[in-house]
Amino acid sequence: MKVLSRASIVGTLASLALQTISIVGTLAVIFALPAVFGGKIPRLFYLSFVPLVWISLRHGLPGATATVFILNVGAMLSVCIFGLQTNPMIEVQLLMLVLSLTGLFLGATVTERSHVEKEMQDALRQRAELESIVNRSPMVVFLWRATEGWPVEFVSENVRQFGYAPDEFITGRVQFSQIIHSEDRDQVGTRASKHSEDGRAVHTREYRILTKKGDVRWVDDRTWVQRDAVGKTTHYQGVLIDITERKWAEDKLRRSEERFRLLLQNVKDYAVFMLAPYGKVASWNEGAECILGYQAEEIVGENFARFYIEADIAAGQPEKHLGTAMDKGSCHDEGWRVRKDGARFWANVVLTVLHDDHGRVSGFSNVTRDVTERKRNEEELRQAKEAAEAGSRAKSEFLAT
Repeated sequence: MKVLSRASIVGTLASLALQTISIVGTLAVIFALPAVFGGKIPRLFYLSFVPLVWISLRHGLPGATATVFILNVGAMLSVCIFGLQTNPMIEVQLLMLVLSLTGLFLGATVTERSHVEKEMQDALRQRAELESIVNRSPMVVFLWRATEGWPVEFVSENVRQFGYAPDEFITGRVQFSQIIHSEDRDQVGTRASKHSEDGRAVHTREYRILTKKGDVRWVDDRTWVQRDAVGKTTHYQGVLIDITERKWAEDKLRRSEERFRLLLQNVKDYAVFMLAPYGKVASWNEGAECILGYQAEEIVGENFARFYIEADIAAGQPEKHLGTAMDKGSCHDEGWRVRKDGARFWANVVLTVLHDDHGRVSGFSNVTRDVTERKRNEEELRQAKEAAEAGSRAKSEFLAT
């Protein structure tokens, strides 16, 4: 709801009063003119109030006041034209003109003041809405002076998520530098000064702060540098977001990846390595080195097709296996593979396609196992079985004759 100031209310009432008096007075003068001048002015002159009524209905009191101003001018001309005893009437007309002009001026002034007040109220309302949005968000807004200790001139209400009240910072009972973790404090201050000296308008950093209870929280700080007319840094405007959970998740993932990496490095019975989307070797483990004979620096970046025999390369087997993995999710294959020294071995290979967060192919995992011994045993067993079956048939044929 719009709230007017006392000055606006008084001005509005004065303007309405003056405009109303000028209108009523002018109508009285118009209707009195014929009587004053003994009928010298035609009765049709009464029709002069018709435009006043129409404009009043159309444009309200300001329009009516402007109309009576014109009518007053016309009435003055009528007095001059139709009568000589004009002094009293002219004085009345002048009074009506002054009242009309004063009323219009006050009305315009009050209207302008009302517009200014409305704009101020709209600005205050928008500011309140923005503050409400910020305070409901996880972002804490700070405004610091670029002096020792980073004195706070403004901080959003939602700083309470760290246990502090805004006035603790604004009054200086708590300085922002005091809540930065002691191990991060120097580097935060040094980086801020360096970025300011480099002329950067914005810089980001991640560091730890202490809550009022003493808990450690990680924050992402995006700070804008404010400078005066000569380029001297005067303030820092920053937005802090609590990223503790993200940092914990990243640390957990890092430890998990490190354990997995160590596990793969120590697996010697399996060649486990990663391929880029088009088949180039992207990683290498100790098992791959033992089975295929390559050092990591020799093979990373090379195409995995070099592990295939020439006949399979000519037949396009490496590309077919990647295509199968992309279409079906994985590809299982057993066949001959070639070591660095050219020796062949029978391999059991599993290719699995990998996707990124957007569902795009990011590469393949390749797990290769040397099953040459198993293949040899199976071949010997097959040959023995065939020999036994052949001997059994020969025996049966001999007995039958």
